Amino acid sequence: MKKSEIVLLVVVLIGVAVFFFVKNNQQKLLSECAKQAEIVLENEQKNKVDPNDIFDQTNHYNNKLKKCMVKITANVAMTDSVVFQTEVRDAYEGKSFIIYYSGSLLNFCVVPADASDSGEPARMNNDEGGKIIKDYMNN
Repeated sequence: MKKSEIVLLVVVLIGVAVFFFVKNNQQKLLSECAKQAEIVLENEQKNKVDPNDIFDQTNHYNNKLKKCMVKITANVAMTDSVVFQTEVRDAYEGKSFIIYYSGSLLNFCVVPADASDSGEPARMNNDEGGKIIKDYMNN
């Protein structure tokens, strides 16, 4: 084998090793995120008056933020109606990034002060909030 072929072979082998290392690390992050999301859901159910109120939970490891995100949707009983609340938060820190409310009497999203760029709570319409939720859960 020529020296250039050996160098090329070494480069390819290193590339393959790095690929499998990254893939294995990503699988580990996804698995740990899913486990933590289950813990978050269990804790939420313990804190609710009716644990069956929570009917949806999804999780996603956000590569851009390097955070495990959990999206919890629950029905919240109000005086005159039921409101569906969807919250996206960091599964480890508990920091809420956005809360989306929808029901017959109200439809809006809130970005809590500690998650907004201005440091103030931000209220927005559902279209804007829906895009933010997708960004957190898809990156």
